[in-house]
Amino acid sequence: MDSSIIFSTDAAGVARTTLKVSENAWDLTKLRPTLLQSLDVSFDATRVVRGGIIHLNGTTTVGRVYVYADSTSFEGVAKLPSLNEQFNVEEHPTKGVMVSNDTFSITLKVNEHARDREYTLYVFAPSSDVISPVSDPMKVITVIVEDPDFTNISYRENLPRARDIVVKGKTNSPIPDKTLGLRLSRLITQHIQ
Repeated sequence: MDSSIIFSTDAAGVARTTLKVSENAWDLTKLRPTLLQSLDVSFDATRVVRGGIIHLNGTTTVGRVYVYADSTSFEGVAKLPSLNEQFNVEEHPTKGVMVSNDTFSITLKVNEHARDREYTLYVFAPSSDVISPVSDPMKVITVIVEDPDFTNISYRENLPRARDIVVKGKTNSPIPDKTLGLRLSRLITQHIQ
């Protein structure tokens, strides 16, 4: 016997539906509802200086979330292997955090040598260690990394050749002074010209 659905109406115009199910049909009593995982993410900044930190907070129904990026400019965050094909977290390790009471918090540090440009972060909430970018919940975050600002810069206008000079000023960079030298020398050179 084949499965079929029969629609009919009686003389009064009342519709009736008859469902005939074959013996080979599925046992619907063994089906269980599937809960889809959810993901919500917020972040404290969309602009950050090289060496700076960005905080991600969120909620999800899974036990662990993972963060990938479009480059390796965030410490501990791997480059996303694919936006179209599933991949295993063990083969592509990256920053991941456990979820507690459906909430999570992630702190990401921008690499001190990151270029000043726009970057994309991908936060995933997969149901297993295999991530499917097409079907797993994912949030995409755009972060702009900027050069640090220098303010209140002072130095002697007549710079002696081949001698050290003292430059004083303030910066919003969390990077130790020694790594800012190249950026500062470019700034002084532009200012002198």
